[in-house]
Amino acid sequence: MNNSMKVQLTKNSNKKHYNSSRMVEFIVNIKSGKFVSEWNAYDKHMVNGYVNSDTKVYSDDELYQVANTESFNYGMPKGAYSVPSTYDHTHDKLDVKHPKDPNIRKLATAGKLLDKDDNLIDWRLEYVSEKDITADSQGGNFINIVSGGGYQDVKTWNSIPDNQKQSMYDNYVKWIKERDFNNRKRKGFDYYYHKLMGGK
Repeated sequence: MNNSMKVQLTKNSNKKHYNSSRMVEFIVNIKSGKFVSEWNAYDKHMVNGYVNSDTKVYSDDELYQVANTESFNYGMPKGAYSVPSTYDHTHDKLDVKHPKDPNIRKLATAGKLLDKDDNLIDWRLEYVSEKDITADSQGGNFINIVSGGGYQDVKTWNSIPDNQKQSMYDNYVKWIKERDFNNRKRKGFDYYYHKLMGGK
């Protein structure tokens, strides 16, 4: 499991007014506190002010940055609020069903890069985003470590030994799915660890 976290900061709105918020996602490495961004990789290999499109110059660690980069699509998230029908699902269209990725990101997210004749050009580690948890059985196993507890969620998570984090995360996901899905935005990992697991 990587150490990135995704935290949604909401803008106040209500059903009497259209939601004027926009979606911009920043990715932070929860262990180092540093931003994860494709530009951390591109900046190291620029050619005459342009992004180097040669995938072979990028390391696996740099492709991790490319795969898990920030998103500036400015889609209008609906959430529990009202959105004009014209703009409904704009975040999904711009972030999930976006225009075709450049070759560097294709390699980072698919693990391989093919030419127009399907010949293998490059092969690497594959970074696939985990599906978010949903209330039904169709959802994935991604849940925010940082939620209602804020920075305390970060501190508590970082106090867990690295060799125990995967099993702890798996148990946290199981608890969210079975007991606390509706409250997951108000209670974070710190609550789970101290109140329910008897953490010190």
